[in-house]
Amino acid sequence: LMLGGMDLFDSLCHTFGTLATGGFSTKNASIGHYKSVYIDAVVTIFMLLGGINFALHFQAFRGKPLVMWRDPEFRFFIGFWLLLTLIITLNCLGQPYDSFWQSLRYASFTVASITTTTGYATGNFELWPPLALCLLLLCMVVGGSVGSTGGSIKCMRIMVVLKHGYREIIRLIHPRAVVRLKLGDQVVAPAIFASIAGFIFLYLGL
Repeated sequence: LMLGGMDLFDSLCHTFGTLATGGFSTKNASIGHYKSVYIDAVVTIFMLLGGINFALHFQAFRGKPLVMWRDPEFRFFIGFWLLLTLIITLNCLGQPYDSFWQSLRYASFTVASITTTTGYATGNFELWPPLALCLLLLCMVVGGSVGSTGGSIKCMRIMVVLKHGYREIIRLIHPRAVVRLKLGDQVVAPAIFASIAGFIFLYLGL
C-alpha cells in the first residue's frame, strides 16, 4: 500500500481493516479516496485472502499450497466471486462505466468487499443497474468461508443446502436410490445438516 502512495499510518490502518475484513478506513470516502487502480487491486486480493479459511492458509504455509485448490469451499468461494464479478462487469458496461476495464475494476473490488463483509467502497454502486444491486444483495447473504474473518452465512453452509436440494431432486427421479450428502470426500451427517438448516432459517428470519 505504501508503494501505491499511502503513508505509513494509513497503510497500517488499511492493512488491519483489510485482512481482518473489518473495513475500517481513515478516509470518509474509504478506498475510493485514493483513486488508484493499484491500491484497489492490492486491497481486493487481500480481502479475498481474508475471506478464505485460515486453516488452509496454515497448511499452505507448511508447504502444501495445493490444499487450497483441493478444498471444495475454496473453489466455490473463488468461483462465486469470479462469476458475479463477470456478470456485474457486463451489466455495468455502458451505464455507468464506459470501458470494460473500468467496469471490471469496480465490480471485482465491490463483489470482494461485500462477499467478505469487509465493507470498503470505491465507487457509488447505488448508480448501478438493478441486476447488479440484486447480485450484491446475494453477496451479502453468502459471505466468506468457514474459518475466515468474514461474516454472513458462509460458503460451506450454502454448499450443503444446495447439495441437499440436488439430492432431493435425484431422489424424486429415483425414489429407491441411496444418495449420500457429501462435501468433498466427507459425508454430511443428518444432525449436522439439521443444525446448518436451523442456523440459516434463524439467520434469514432475524
